[in-house]
Amino acid sequence: MTERDARAWMAKGRDESWPDGVFLEIATTFPDLWYENVHHRRLRSHIQALARGRDVLDAGCSTGLLCELALQSGARSVVGLDLGAERLEKARLRTRRYSPPARLEMADLQTAWPLDTAHIDLVVSSEVIEHLTPERRGFFVAEAYRVLRPGGTFLVTTPNVERWFTTTPVASGSWNPHQHWGELSQRELLALMQGGGFDAAVSYYRYPKVSAWIRRPGYERLADAVERLPPRRRLAMNLLGVGVRAIEEPSRHA
Repeated sequence: MTERDARAWMAKGRDESWPDGVFLEIATTFPDLWYENVHHRRLRSHIQALARGRDVLDAGCSTGLLCELALQSGARSVVGLDLGAERLEKARLRTRRYSPPARLEMADLQTAWPLDTAHIDLVVSSEVIEHLTPERRGFFVAEAYRVLRPGGTFLVTTPNVERWFTTTPVASGSWNPHQHWGELSQRELLALMQGGGFDAAVSYYRYPKVSAWIRRPGYERLADAVERLPPRRRLAMNLLGVGVRAIEEPSRHA
C-alpha cells in the first residue's frame, strides 16, 4: 500500500469499518496520518510526557490510537472504554502486539465506569464530552475524578461553541452517541471541570489551516483585534482542558 492509498482510506473516515488487513497496514506503516487529526496531535505531547510508568485510561477510545500512544510512551497499563463494538475490535487489533495489551471494554460513559476508585493516573478523553447529554456531563467529569489517584491528570479536547465557523446542529430527540448534544465554551468547560473538583485550566487551539488563513503575513494585528470582540476568541476552533485531581478531597459542602 502506498501513502496515497492510505490517505484515500483515511478520507473515507469510519476506520472501524475498514477491512482488518487495511486497518493494520495503515496503523503500522503510516501511523502519523492519524496525527494529522488536530485533536490527536494536540494530545500527543501530553500523553508522551505523562504516560510513562503510569496507569492510563482513554474514555471514549474509538479505534485505540491514543491507547497505542500511551503504550508506546511506556504506560504501566492502559484501559480503553467505548460504546462501539466495531471500534473496540479495531482497538484490540491495534494494541494486541504490546505486552500487556490495552484492556478494552464496552461502556456507556454516561453511567458508572467499570473501574475501581483511585485506580488511574491519567484520563484522556478526546472529542467525547460534546456527545453526552448536558445533564450527564457533570457525572462524566465526576467519574473521571473518582477513578483518578490523587494528583492524577484529566485531559479533554472538545469543540469550542463560540467559534465563528460552527455548522454543527444541536441534536434533539432520542440520544444518539454520534451526534453533538451541545458544544461548550471555555468558561463552561472550566466550570464543569472545577465543579467536579479539578484544579483546571482550559486553553484554545486552532486547526493549522485555519490559523494560517486568518494570520496571513501583515494581518496579524487584524486577527488579534477580531479575537478581542465579544464573545472572546471566536476565531479559536477547539478547547483543551487540563485538570489535576486534588491531593486531598475538596469540601463538597455548599
